[in-house]
Amino acid sequence: MYYLKIKSGRISKTINKDTNMVSELEVYEVGTKVVLADDIAAKIVTVAIHAGNMIQYECAWWNGGARIRDWFVIGDFTVAKDEPPMQIGFAREENK
Repeated sequence: MYYLKIKSGRISKTINKDTNMVSELEVYEVGTKVVLADDIAAKIVTVAIHAGNMIQYECAWWNGGARIRDWFVIGDFTVAKDEPPMQIGFAREENK
């Protein structure tokens, strides 16, 4: 059984209840405003956590009248400075 908790939009902990081991991931939450290359303002619309704790972010932005969406990883964008922290959380329990 695993628990994933996200607080203040950045830090999450995955706790394996069988081994009590804790690993930490930095995760930006959906809705976070980011700046892509060439000063393109975008917003995170999807977060995907893959095997090996690889995190990808789908970002969306407007280019004229067209809405563009693409996938990025940390380092491909910077977080906008005026983004206020928000709290969201996830918990899952298995029935025994």
